[in-house]
Amino acid sequence: MAAVGCVPLFPRINSDFVEANITMPEGGSFAQSEQVMQRVVDAAESLKAEWNQRPEYVEKPAIGSILGAPTAMTWKW
Repeated sequence: MAAVGCVPLFPRINSDFVEANITMPEGGSFAQSEQVMQRVVDAAESLKAEWNQRPEYVEKPAIGSILGAPTAMTWKW
């Protein structure tokens, strides 16, 4: 499995939403996909905790909900 890191791909913009799409190589297990998804969610939760403790975000958090779920799965029965 390849290492996961943060690579700036887009310019900084103000937005209400962030979305991550990760393409895994064919043949990998569902468990591997879940592990990668969990790493992304854990990183987002870490950022949420870091940013929301700042004084300017005490009354209104900078980051609200974090959702993590495999959404684009194709099931072949």
